[in-house]
Amino acid sequence: MKKILYVFSLALFIGLFASCTEDDGAVNPTPSAFSATPTSANVEVAGGTVEIVINGGNLGWKIDTSDTWFEISKQYGSGDATVILTVEANTTESPRNGIVTLHPTFGQEPVSIAITQD
Repeated sequence: MKKILYVFSLALFIGLFASCTEDDGAVNPTPSAFSATPTSANVEVAGGTVEIVINGGNLGWKIDTSDTWFEISKQYGSGDATVILTVEANTTESPRNGIVTLHPTFGQEPVSIAITQD
């Protein structure tokens, strides 16, 4: 009986060992195309909003800007989204220009949106 149990255990061990294969690691997803519209917008002196439509597919994204005269409704996200850019009234008496930059994940190229205000 011990001999049968020993042979069975040995066969089970060999079967499990032989069924193991080398793992190639995690599978990296193929990045989607990334875009945003509009690529530029002109806002009136009194201020206003710009609707930015992000086509993110399976990508995450981050939005940044160094300009302080507009506010972004959402700075981080993933996939498709709509973000609202609220622009303050221009009280400087001179036109101003700003840039909103969207940075997708997976090393995709950033997308810049030019904002102008009279």
